[in-house]
Amino acid sequence: RTYSDFFRLKSMPRWLQAGKVTLYYNGVKQNEIHWTSAEVNVAIDPKVFAVPSSLLAEQDVKVK
Repeated sequence: RTYSDFFRLKSMPRWLQAGKVTLYYNGVKQNEIHWTSAEVNVAIDPKVFAVPSSLLAEQDVKVK
């Protein structure tokens, strides 16, 4: 990963946010992610981290 295009938040001037991250796998660039804004210390809805029920239904998972 490489991070670049850093910017500071007006609400938190000491916070330095990467504006871009470039992801490499086996040395090959796969994608880039760009941020235009950021917030710090805001609540995150737990649904963001929930696995959709459609992915949980009837999974063929074997536990050893």
